[in-house]
Amino acid sequence: MPQLAEGIMAAAEPCVLWLDELHRYLDHGCGLIASGLRKVLRSGTTVLATLDGAAYEYWRRSDVVRQMRSLVLDRCWSVAERQRARMSQDPRVAQAAQADPAIGVAECLAAGPWLWQELRLADRVGGQPRGAALTWAGIDLIRVGLVGPLPTELLLDAHVPYLADSGGPLVRPESAEDALAWAGKTRFGVSSMLLPAGDGVWKVHPQLVATVQEAGIPVHPFTWFQAVGAADDIDDMFTVALNASQHAPSLGVFLWQCLADAGILRAANNLGVTLADLGRHEEAEQVYRAQADLQDPYVLLNLGNLLWKTGRYDEAAEAYRESGTRGHATGWNNLELLFREQGQLAHAETCLRSAALAGAADAEFNLGVLLADLGRPEEAIAAYARAEAAGDLAALVNWGMLLAGEGRWTEAEPLFRRGAESGDKEAVFCLANALKAQGSLQEAANWYHRAIGAGDHRAQYNLANLHRDDGRPDLAEPLYRSAAEAGITSALYNLALLLEGQKRFPEAEALLRQAVEDGCSQALFHLGELLRRTDRPDEAAAQWRLAADTGDATAAIALATVLTSPSDRPYLRRVLRRAADTGDHDAAHLLSVLNSSC
Repeated sequence: MPQLAEGIMAAAEPCVLWLDELHRYLDHGCGLIASGLRKVLRSGTTVLATLDGAAYEYWRRSDVVRQMRSLVLDRCWSVAERQRARMSQDPRVAQAAQADPAIGVAECLAAGPWLWQELRLADRVGGQPRGAALTWAGIDLIRVGLVGPLPTELLLDAHVPYLADSGGPLVRPESAEDALAWAGKTRFGVSSMLLPAGDGVWKVHPQLVATVQEAGIPVHPFTWFQAVGAADDIDDMFTVALNASQHAPSLGVFLWQCLADAGILRAANNLGVTLADLGRHEEAEQVYRAQADLQDPYVLLNLGNLLWKTGRYDEAAEAYRESGTRGHATGWNNLELLFREQGQLAHAETCLRSAALAGAADAEFNLGVLLADLGRPEEAIAAYARAEAAGDLAALVNWGMLLAGEGRWTEAEPLFRRGAESGDKEAVFCLANALKAQGSLQEAANWYHRAIGAGDHRAQYNLANLHRDDGRPDLAEPLYRSAAEAGITSALYNLALLLEGQKRFPEAEALLRQAVEDGCSQALFHLGELLRRTDRPDEAAAQWRLAADTGDATAAIALATVLTSPSDRPYLRRVLRRAADTGDHDAAHLLSVLNSSC
């Protein structure tokens, strides 16, 4: 300590001395004495030190500790501290903050990994195989859906298959009493594998549960059945069976079947759903019809889903209609989807109106989409307005897009703005477009930048167009390149035109050829034009032929300037006639001149 003190006092920069676990420096003359500490403090150095509760109690009367100002840190964090921790960018901190408030966040972070390491090494000869099996059983009982605390008797029953998997008698398991003592042994001054929660009941350390879950280790099959038998009520049984259906569907089927055979109608419905998800359609239908309550709208809805999936559309429609009539709004929604798939749009509209009356959350929005598809924009706008009034902010964008499609930008803008301010990414892009259409270019650019920040490559393309039109090709070029790299072919094409205008012909040509390969028909004509400008008329004609053959009137007219041989006239007449038939007056005039010259 004297040498350390001298070094700190001689330092050119201010120092902080951190003494973690201070008692390590105090034990048995390890060198830290009160006089040395006084020298460090007199130098203006900040000294920080930590002591756990037991060490502080032992050393609090020592000269060193008495010189320090004590700051007691609570083991359990406050509500505000946990809320801040949940928003941490470090997933370990965010996860630890979700643990039982009675367990410290720092405890989960510090002790959790050590507990996990100790558990993984315990199921062996010379270890604590029964204690490890008890802990694993507790972890899985929580994972399958029991909320705890878990009785000792349940842990002792449930641990048997885990111990058997470890080797049973071959690993020389300790007694049940010793196993519980090991699993409940305090580590790090506070933590243990199993945490006492009362007389004869235990909680499982949440960090162990989280670690096993994150590792994707499957639950022991026996534990699902053990948990259903130990559940306190029907709701807990259903929780376990639902989790089984998600993680081990075949076991879920067995659990639901047991509950359904006991006469629980809701279980029969869930059994049918699980069987249908497994593709066992005939068994699912038999369960719905024989064991479930066919007066229940939820059962009718699921039966309708099954019948639709198996191609029995009329029966499915009847099941959906009955479900909707009995109060399940989703029945009307699904019936609408069925009718829409079959092209029966009038029936689909009726279903959506019934769903809206039944209170379906998305019915008015879907009605708006349908009415817009049917070419009834004013009715669609009214439906979107009702959807928005009911709290569906997604309707704002569709409502605004209908107005924008009719050129009603001043009406569309406030809708897009409300959606954008609520965080809707599509609304941000649409608002920028609306502002651009109204000439508010600077504000439009600001919103395009927000859309770009959210990853919208369309906004890069549109902002590039804005800068190009505003005479800022230097700003447009990098945006076009980024949009093109994101797969927007029009950005390639517009960038090529920008570079061509700057007489950067080789770069422009390469981009136009790439745009042609990507299917941009407009690029064909402009590639030909660039080839003409660079004195390659034959190559230009070849590109214009390709464009004219796709119906490009401009290319057909351009061909008339380079195809002067009499042998070319039949081809010219054909492509000019096609262009003239589309209403192109220039093509019609050239065709007339060509015919009169024969």
